[in-house]
Amino acid sequence: MNGGRPVIIRGVPKHQAWPSHEGWSDLTTFLASYGSTPIRVTEIKPFHGMGRPKQVRIPLCLYEEYTRSNIADDPFYGFEPDFEQEGRQKLLQDYSVPVFFQNDFYNTSPQIREFYPNFRHFIIGGARTGTNLHVDPKSTSAWNTLLMGKKKWAIFPPGAQEKYLEALGVRTHAKHPPSYWWLDIPPTLSKELGMIECLQEAGDTIYVPAGWWHCVLNLDFTIAITENLLQPEFLPVVWPSLCSEWPLFTKFIEETMPELVESIKSNPSECRLAVPAVDY
Repeated sequence: MNGGRPVIIRGVPKHQAWPSHEGWSDLTTFLASYGSTPIRVTEIKPFHGMGRPKQVRIPLCLYEEYTRSNIADDPFYGFEPDFEQEGRQKLLQDYSVPVFFQNDFYNTSPQIREFYPNFRHFIIGGARTGTNLHVDPKSTSAWNTLLMGKKKWAIFPPGAQEKYLEALGVRTHAKHPPSYWWLDIPPTLSKELGMIECLQEAGDTIYVPAGWWHCVLNLDFTIAITENLLQPEFLPVVWPSLCSEWPLFTKFIEETMPELVESIKSNPSECRLAVPAVDY
């Protein structure tokens, strides 16, 4: 399952005139605008094991101060999905979706959007923060635009065989600090596994197709925005996986969009939804 290959697109914030191109690239300017805005840095699970975890948020100015003195192997990482509360609405005005990724099947209707509501995140982190090796949920691809700092990425082709996951260290390092994977696993990897390693700098947008494994390590203080999407043209590719993992959702699609589903089933190689051509 995949929607093409990973790619780096340079200069999206500048070409699309994002306010964050300048407003987020200078720390003093950024904190002047958002220093008092609370950001999610972790969650606390109920001790009795029932109910939702409690979201822990602190003002961005305090988080930035924390990153300057922190020496932990597994530091707190700002990963915020809620843009509706406590002044975070303004973050949405500081960027626009890159023209390459403006068609998202999950935006077809409010009901379909509810299947995957937390599709965008504001991300801020100090050195050694990051994410362990994972595949994005619900057959989505993702784009990630960096406005400040540097990130190191490792990306691997789709695969679910146990030997493949073992070689990548998916199981062994799932609960370890992200930096441990970079120390332990890359020296052991065979070239045949197809690892793509790259450095993302401010202004770069990285696209990760559906099904591709990836992990990220922040090399210094970073600010980024990311969104997940299901491109309509890749719906036929991921449809079998959606049917297997989310039968109630695909049943809803079958009932509300029968012509689309019939097209997928009868001739998946030619099934396409309208996607505009883009000159950039």
